Amino acid sequence: MSDGIVFADRLLDLLGGHRVTAALYTAVELGVVESLAAGERTVTEVANECSTHAPSTDRLLIALVALGICQSAGPNRYRLTDMGACLANDANHSLRNWALFEGKMLSRSWMGLADSVRSGRTAAELVGAEGGRYGQMHRDPEAASVFDAAMANMTRLVARDLIAAGDFNSAGRILDVGGGAGTLLIEILRACPTTSGSILDLERCEAAARRAIAAAGMQSRASFLTADFFAGLPAGFDTLLLKNVLHNWDDEHCAVLLANCRSALIDAGRVVIAERFLPPRDSSSRSASTALGDLNMLRGPGGRERTEAAYCELVTSAGLHVAHLFPAGRYDLLIATR
Repeated sequence: MSDGIVFADRLLDLLGGHRVTAALYTAVELGVVESLAAGERTVTEVANECSTHAPSTDRLLIALVALGICQSAGPNRYRLTDMGACLANDANHSLRNWALFEGKMLSRSWMGLADSVRSGRTAAELVGAEGGRYGQMHRDPEAASVFDAAMANMTRLVARDLIAAGDFNSAGRILDVGGGAGTLLIEILRACPTTSGSILDLERCEAAARRAIAAAGMQSRASFLTADFFAGLPAGFDTLLLKNVLHNWDDEHCAVLLANCRSALIDAGRVVIAERFLPPRDSSSRSASTALGDLNMLRGPGGRERTEAAYCELVTSAGLHVAHLFPAGRYDLLIATR
């Protein structure tokens, strides 16, 4: 086989990536994964439980076997693989809501990527939506719910690495800036019993955050603060935590937010920034994941993924000092002080 054919063969798999997303999304959306999460099923049983067409359901299941999500358990019987089980709602590291986010929101948005590359404008800007992506979600509770649930899935997946790298046992009082429903803060409080903290975000996140705090039994150690972090941050916290916040915004907005962090920070305090640094320009899986994430920022909120040097420059320009840089699994941590 010539080199050209090898490369074309690989390229075909890349071009068909949207089909994989659609198959996984469909398996979650229709309830196929939850049906199999309860145990082995025949095609007929899955179809009856999901109210789907049995022959077409079998075709979907055959594709899921090929993708490693299911495996054959006998004639016309299927079971989930360990990887497929991660799409179930009750899995320890569930990505069910991330699959719905990719299928319902991102895959549709990305079809307009050429328009954003051509114009430098986000999807929301191109349709004249007031307030950008977050303004759209404020007006669409269903989309906001899908987004929030997906972010919680991803945060739970990476929390262990972030907590280990960030050494939060000595974090004191933590302010989770832009913390949404508080998934990361709650995981930190569970792992570090001497800490306490508050989630700071917009009003639309408050109900979900308070439910999560109550469900975790953290009412005595966690609270929710409603605020616009561009307008200022409350003082008195030992640690300001920003996970996946700066990449949502352009440099000008980041400068305002980091200046607010400096103003709110106590003398011995620190800012913990969790982002994915853009690695060297190569064809590694990490480079591909982060570079595609950067295109997602272009299409979505209008921010960008940045190199380590770019994040350091943002931090120092705001009058903060870069104290430490740590790898943290899929993420990187930048610790800044006054």
